[in-house]
Amino acid sequence: MAGFTFAIGVLGCRSNQEEVDCLRSQMMEMGGAEVRFPGPADVVVVNSCAVTATALSQSRQETRKAGRAKTGGLLIVTGCGAQMDPAWMARLEGVDLVAGNRAKERLGSLLEDLASFGPADAPFSSAALEELLAAGGETKKLHECQAGELPPTGWRPAFGPRDVGRGSWLLWEADPLPDRFARRTGPIPTRNSRAVLKIQDGCHFACAFCIVSSLRGEPRSRDRPEPPRRALP
Repeated sequence: MAGFTFAIGVLGCRSNQEEVDCLRSQMMEMGGAEVRFPGPADVVVVNSCAVTATALSQSRQETRKAGRAKTGGLLIVTGCGAQMDPAWMARLEGVDLVAGNRAKERLGSLLEDLASFGPADAPFSSAALEELLAAGGETKKLHECQAGELPPTGWRPAFGPRDVGRGSWLLWEADPLPDRFARRTGPIPTRNSRAVLKIQDGCHFACAFCIVSSLRGEPRSRDRPEPPRRALP
């Protein structure tokens, strides 16, 4: 597919940056053109962070910014903020899909499915996403989740009528460990002077002052031959 636009907002660590680069490469391979965040664009993704309270607050602010700029298309929130409090992220204005860390590497294939499933004039729309996910039967909307199915939320109704996204879809599991590392499908223009290559992710120490182990899962590494192969031209 060609002729669609996308924007990505990324917060937090280099691991988040590397995952965003993988998603950028997949959307560019589909024929997408990147525009400045927060858009508007046909697809807007916020890769959130929750390593500190400030980072989580900034993630919500960036999501609200994207929601205000939205004129159509899709707004997707993923990353550690989505893993930590999916219910809060799902209530923010304009959010169509909240994807936890386990589902993050599936976003590229989900967008590919939408490109072929949705109407030719507007494949990346809330209506097309609704039809695709409802047909699959693997996801739920926020208001369909039962008590205890999601982690406790810090959302407060006092935030007002703009935070009412009860219809947002959730691709979320308590286990944040993905089946595989996100893949980069080809070269992309990097946002930084150096490209990021993720070799290991996750942690098993569960320190009292750190939330990484609960949001990223058990440690895992790429197979030994893979990092040199990905690093060398």
